[in-house]
Amino acid sequence: KNSIYCKNEIDLSFLNDKINLLFIGRFCEEKGFDILLQAFEEISKLNSNLRLIVCGEGELQSLLDKYIQKGLNIFHQKPIPDLSSFYKIADVVILPSRVDPYPLVMLETIHFQKKLIASNVDGIPEGLNNYKLATLIPPNNKEELISAINNSLK
Repeated sequence: KNSIYCKNEIDLSFLNDKINLLFIGRFCEEKGFDILLQAFEEISKLNSNLRLIVCGEGELQSLLDKYIQKGLNIFHQKPIPDLSSFYKIADVVILPSRVDPYPLVMLETIHFQKKLIASNVDGIPEGLNNYKLATLIPPNNKEELISAINNSLK
Protein backbone atom coordinates (compact mmCIF):
# COMPACT_ATOMS: atom_id res chain seq x y z
CA LYS A 1 0.00 0.00 0.00
CA ASN A 2 1.12 3.53 -0.69
CA SER A 3 1.73 5.18 2.69
CA ILE A 4 -0.34 8.25 1.79
CA TYR A 5 -3.49 6.17 1.87
CA CYS A 6 -2.80 4.11 4.98
CA LYS A 7 -4.34 5.03 8.30
CA ASN A 8 -2.25 2.88 10.66
CA GLU A 9 -0.55 5.77 12.42
CA ILE A 10 1.84 5.19 15.27
CA ASP A 11 2.58 7.57 18.13
CA LEU A 12 5.95 9.22 17.56
CA SER A 13 5.39 12.15 19.90
CA PHE A 14 8.48 11.08 21.88
CA LEU A 15 10.52 12.22 18.86
CA ASN A 16 9.20 15.79 18.98
CA ASP A 17 11.99 17.00 21.29
CA LYS A 18 14.42 17.68 18.41
CA ILE A 19 14.47 18.99 14.85
CA ASN A 20 13.79 15.88 12.76
CA LEU A 21 15.49 15.27 9.44
CA LEU A 22 13.83 12.36 7.62
CA PHE A 23 15.27 9.93 5.08
CA ILE A 24 13.10 7.19 3.61
CA GLY A 25 14.53 4.66 1.19
CA ARG A 26 17.12 2.00 0.58
CA PHE A 27 20.38 2.38 2.45
CA CYS A 28 22.59 2.39 -0.65
CA GLU A 29 24.98 4.65 -2.54
CA GLU A 30 22.44 5.14 -5.35
CA LYS A 31 20.16 6.90 -2.84
CA GLY A 32 23.06 8.99 -1.47
CA PHE A 33 22.71 7.44 1.98
CA ASP A 34 26.46 7.55 2.60
CA ILE A 35 26.62 11.29 1.81
CA LEU A 36 23.67 11.93 4.13
CA LEU A 37 25.39 10.16 7.03
CA GLN A 38 28.62 12.10 6.45
CA ALA A 39 26.72 15.40 6.29
CA PHE A 40 24.70 14.58 9.40
CA GLU A 41 27.83 13.76 11.39
CA GLU A 42 29.38 17.08 10.44
CA ILE A 43 26.27 19.19 11.03
CA SER A 44 25.59 17.45 14.36
CA LYS A 45 28.85 18.83 15.74
CA LEU A 46 27.41 22.34 15.32
CA ASN A 47 23.77 21.66 16.18
CA SER A 48 22.96 19.16 18.93
CA ASN A 49 19.23 19.79 18.47
CA LEU A 50 19.06 17.65 15.31
CA ARG A 51 17.90 14.07 14.89
CA LEU A 52 18.18 12.00 11.74
CA ILE A 53 15.30 9.57 11.29
CA VAL A 54 16.02 6.88 8.72
CA CYS A 55 13.32 4.50 7.51
CA GLY A 56 14.52 1.59 5.45
CA GLU A 57 17.25 -1.00 5.11
CA GLY A 58 19.91 -1.95 2.62
CA GLU A 59 23.51 -2.78 1.91
CA LEU A 60 24.81 0.26 3.84
CA GLN A 61 23.24 -0.95 7.12
CA SER A 62 26.69 -1.61 8.60
CA LEU A 63 27.69 1.98 7.78
CA LEU A 64 24.58 3.23 9.57
CA ASP A 65 25.46 1.06 12.56
CA LYS A 66 28.93 2.66 12.71
CA TYR A 67 27.42 6.17 12.80
CA ILE A 68 24.95 5.14 15.50
CA GLN A 69 27.83 3.63 17.52
CA LYS A 70 29.61 7.01 17.28
CA GLY A 71 26.74 8.38 19.37
CA LEU A 72 24.98 10.38 16.66
CA ASN A 73 21.30 11.11 17.25
CA ILE A 74 19.90 8.70 14.66
CA PHE A 75 16.57 6.89 14.94
CA HIS A 76 16.25 3.82 12.67
CA GLN A 77 12.90 2.40 11.61
CA LYS A 78 12.84 -0.77 9.54
CA PRO A 79 10.39 -0.66 6.61
CA ILE A 80 6.72 -0.58 7.57
CA PRO A 81 3.66 -0.18 5.31
CA ASP A 82 2.55 3.20 6.67
CA LEU A 83 5.13 5.95 7.08
CA SER A 84 2.67 8.84 7.41
CA SER A 85 3.48 9.28 11.12
CA PHE A 86 7.12 9.85 10.19
CA TYR A 87 6.26 12.47 7.57
CA LYS A 88 4.09 14.28 10.11
CA ILE A 89 6.91 14.70 12.65
CA ALA A 90 9.54 15.53 10.02
CA ASP A 91 10.82 19.08 9.86
CA VAL A 92 12.77 18.40 6.67
CA VAL A 93 12.74 15.41 4.32
CA ILE A 94 16.05 14.66 2.62
CA LEU A 95 16.34 12.90 -0.74
CA PRO A 96 20.09 12.93 -1.54
CA SER A 97 19.91 10.48 -4.46
CA ARG A 98 22.60 10.08 -7.06
CA VAL A 99 20.05 8.34 -9.31
CA ASP A 100 16.25 8.48 -8.87
CA PRO A 101 13.88 8.47 -11.86
CA TYR A 102 10.71 9.60 -10.03
CA PRO A 103 10.78 8.96 -6.28
CA LEU A 104 7.64 8.20 -4.31
CA VAL A 105 9.21 9.96 -1.30
CA MET A 106 9.11 13.21 -3.28
CA LEU A 107 5.38 12.82 -3.94
CA GLU A 108 4.65 11.91 -0.33
CA THR A 109 6.65 14.89 0.93
CA ILE A 110 4.58 17.19 -1.28
CA HIS A 111 1.40 15.53 -0.02
CA PHE A 112 2.40 16.23 3.59
CA GLN A 113 3.59 19.77 2.73
CA LYS A 114 7.03 19.28 4.26
CA LYS A 115 10.31 20.98 3.42
CA LEU A 116 12.33 18.87 1.00
CA ILE A 117 16.01 18.85 0.18
CA ALA A 118 16.52 16.78 -2.96
CA SER A 119 19.24 16.09 -5.49
CA ASN A 120 18.87 17.73 -8.86
CA VAL A 121 18.87 14.44 -10.80
CA ASP A 122 16.66 12.49 -13.15
CA GLY A 123 12.91 13.12 -12.68
CA ILE A 124 13.16 14.98 -9.36
CA PRO A 125 13.18 18.58 -10.72
CA GLU A 126 10.24 17.89 -13.04
CA GLY A 127 8.34 16.02 -10.33
CA LEU A 128 8.62 18.93 -7.94
CA ASN A 129 6.75 21.16 -10.40
CA ASN A 130 7.88 24.39 -8.67
CA TYR A 131 7.08 23.02 -5.18
CA LYS A 132 7.83 26.03 -2.98
CA LEU A 133 9.19 24.06 -0.01
CA ALA A 134 11.86 22.26 -2.05
CA THR A 135 15.56 22.97 -2.31
CA LEU A 136 17.49 21.28 -5.10
CA ILE A 137 21.16 20.50 -4.58
CA PRO A 138 23.82 18.88 -6.77
CA PRO A 139 24.08 15.12 -6.18
CA ASN A 140 27.04 13.63 -4.33
CA ASN A 141 27.92 16.92 -2.61
CA LYS A 142 28.19 16.82 1.18
CA GLU A 143 28.93 20.55 1.53
CA GLU A 144 25.84 21.56 -0.49
CA LEU A 145 23.71 19.17 1.56
CA ILE A 146 25.01 20.66 4.82
CA SER A 147 24.36 24.17 3.54
CA ALA A 148 20.82 23.24 2.45
CA ILE A 149 20.07 21.68 5.83
CA ASN A 150 21.34 24.77 7.65
CA ASN A 151 19.28 27.04 5.39
CA SER A 152 16.15 24.94 5.92
CA LEU A 153 16.41 25.46 9.67
CA LYS A 154 16.23 29.26 9.42
